[in-house]
Amino acid sequence: MGQLDSGSGELVSIILPAFNAARFLPAAVESILGQSYQNIELIVVDDGSVDTTLEVLKNYRDDERVKIISRENRGITRSLNEAVAASSGEYIARMDADDIAAPERLADQLSYMKKEGLHVCGSNVELFGEAVGKKSHQNYPEKNDAIRASFLAWGKPFCHPAVMFHKSVFDRYCYREYKSIEDYRLWAELCFDPQLRFGNLQRPLLSYRLHPSQETKSPKERGWRALEEVAIVGDVLSGLEPSIREDEVWAFSELLRTKKHFISAKNRRKAMDYVEKLLSSKLLDKDCKQSFKRTVIARIQSRSRPFNKLGVAGAIVNMKVI
Repeated sequence: MGQLDSGSGELVSIILPAFNAARFLPAAVESILGQSYQNIELIVVDDGSVDTTLEVLKNYRDDERVKIISRENRGITRSLNEAVAASSGEYIARMDADDIAAPERLADQLSYMKKEGLHVCGSNVELFGEAVGKKSHQNYPEKNDAIRASFLAWGKPFCHPAVMFHKSVFDRYCYREYKSIEDYRLWAELCFDPQLRFGNLQRPLLSYRLHPSQETKSPKERGWRALEEVAIVGDVLSGLEPSIREDEVWAFSELLRTKKHFISAKNRRKAMDYVEKLLSSKLLDKDCKQSFKRTVIARIQSRSRPFNKLGVAGAIVNMKVI
């Protein structure tokens, strides 16, 4: 795509939190400064690093596009909100200190957002690094309804460091404090906002580095992360649709995410009640409800060790979308 290849358009602010990131930070920073779209500001928050992160950043202090914030450690959530507050751009792009942006990333995302009237735009990503396995790419749903449906069915709507936002998103929302899933609460809140439109470009615009030191790869991390995700969705829904109970959210998560081949009849019923309530609520438009229904049925039918497939999937097939 890349139609916007100059600095004549809107300012794009790239927010990049960095903690003990000296090893990979130069490649990340240079991939942003080398973008084909040049009307940018790069805001890097050194979050109390004890390695040479700040020394690395000083190499870029003569570049007027680079803003460096360095202070004591406060965590990634506060770093992101601080960077957003310091930004001046019409659009705000996320970036991590260990990833690499494709040269056309900003131009392609900005062009696509303007063309489609999007508020949030991500992309597919290429996987690389010391811990990469057989999978070399990660793909994400393309269109607005599919993205919302994917999130509601416990999928991944975006790769966070590959996302660009319209600044108006942060007029109403912000990152909230969680152990390491600061993005998930944001997705949960945005997902139920009918005024927002989402999209993912279907080509990799970010190289996402996998390395052994990443905390999110540990089994312990994955376990409590799943629990916190359910709690977040339940908390957001409690303020939007009081008829949906927290135990129904938990049951639906168990239905779609458990590795067990059995869940109790009581919890199956609760999970189906959750689906039925979403399909009849005013939280989603009809197209999104249809996409959510199809996604849930497909997830259930694709399980390698099916549990009550006909009972669960069949019941959801017969549910009406109101």
